Formats: sequence, C-alpha cells, structure tokens
Amino acid sequence: MRNWRFHKTSPTGLFFLIGGLGVLFNPTATASAQTVVAGPGPAARIWHAHLAEKWENAIPVGNGRLGAMVFGKTDEEQIQINEDTYWSGGPYSTTVKGGSKALPEIRRLIFDGDLGRAHQLFGRSLMGYPVEQQKYQSLGSLVLKFAPTEPVRDYRNELDLDTAVTTTTYEQGGVRFRREVFVTPVAQVIVVRLSADAPGKVSFEAQLRGDRNQAHSNYATDYFQMDGHGRDGLVCRAAQGAMGAKTGAVTAVQRTSSG
Repeated sequence: MRNWRFHKTSPTGLFFLIGGLGVLFNPTATASAQTVVAGPGPAARIWHAHLAEKWENAIPVGNGRLGAMVFGKTDEEQIQINEDTYWSGGPYSTTVKGGSKALPEIRRLIFDGDLGRAHQLFGRSLMGYPVEQQKYQSLGSLVLKFAPTEPVRDYRNELDLDTAVTTTTYEQGGVRFRREVFVTPVAQVIVVRLSADAPGKVSFEAQLRGDRNQAHSNYATDYFQMDGHGRDGLVCRAAQGAMGAKTGAVTAVQRTSSG
C-alpha cells in the first residue's frame, strides 16, 4: 500500500503518473436508478444521481488492455484497476496427451446411443486438466481521500458513450468540483483530472491498495501481494503457492502545473 498527498493553490492542479501501471493525474449514495439519455445529436450518456457503493453500480472505462471502475465517491473515491496480463498462474497446456486415440470409440458410443458411456470416456480421455481456469485478478484500487467538509449537493456521475469519459460533478461548501476519468489507447494510461471552480480547493491524498481475489481455487493460484518499494514505488509479488506468476514493479512520478 502506498500513499501520496497533493495540495494545489492553482485551480489547474497537477499531473501524477504511475508509470508501469499507467495512471495520469491532472487535478485542476447507492444509485437508485440508471438512465441512458440521448440528447441532441449522437451524444448519449449513462448517469447516476448518487454515488456507487458497490462494484456493480460503478462506471467502467477502458481501452482493451487497461480498465477501471469509477465509483464516483466524494469523501474517498475508489477507482478499481484492471490490466489484461494480470492472471494467476502461468502459461500451461490443458491438452491430454494421447486423448485423440479415444475419439473413434467416443463417436461410436454416441452413434450407438450410449451417451452415458461416451460422456464418461470423454471426461477421462479428452477433458483438459486442470478443469478450472486460472483466475483473472484485480490489479488494485486507486483511492483518493478528500477532507470531509460540508454536505454534497447537485451530484452526478456519468459516462459519455461518445468520448468514453466518466465525469463526476458535485457542489460542496459553495465550490463546484469536477472529476474526469478516461483510458487512452494511444498513451496507454488511465487519466484522472480533478478541478474546482475556486483556487486552492483541489486537495487530496492518493493511495494504491492491493486487492486479493477471494474466489475459491483448488490450485492455490490466486494469492498476490503488493508492497511499497523505495520512495514512490510499488511491487506486486506472487505469494507462496502461486504458480508461474511474475513480480512486477510500479513507479510514480509527480509533475506540477503552474497554469
């Protein structure tokens, strides 16, 4: 788990890049209904009038390799992150050697109407092992902690289907806050932009939290851990018993904007 704190007096904010993970910052209530609104022209939006308190209500963004679920919270925002190579275990083949020799007998049994014996022979001779697949893992969650102030008004969390940008807007303490998240296929980063309509109001603590897949596994392939590394690094390791997983590192680079 790794923490960063940011405060900016300029309304345009700062940039924050997690290199290996690819998250870029530019900071400047359970949904009761989800609506698709078709406005003038081709624009279409999926939106919530309240924040998402569970994963199913969060809004997705992605580019095929990187993905994120945006919860749209105002006190402790959670952006759950996926990366397409982050699986338990390693490469393996499920092909049963010599299984093809049983295929003629399986066909004969099927045509003779003996489906039970055909099914049993298929399971013993052709069914790949292990029977269960490797587990797709959540890479972790980016958590943005905001200092609690006053009640939130005029809240909206939406996904623009044309631009693939998720936008969270709300008013708090007389200030209008705006948070935008998207994933670019060109730069291969997740971009988070935070802004406010008054200077000195963008202030937060950023934290990366590792997630563990709680799904049952008979092969002990779903155990990973994240540890801090140096001043601004994060290391992901396979725990003891995981098969074939590699260790990867994530680094963070901070850039401030004076505009």
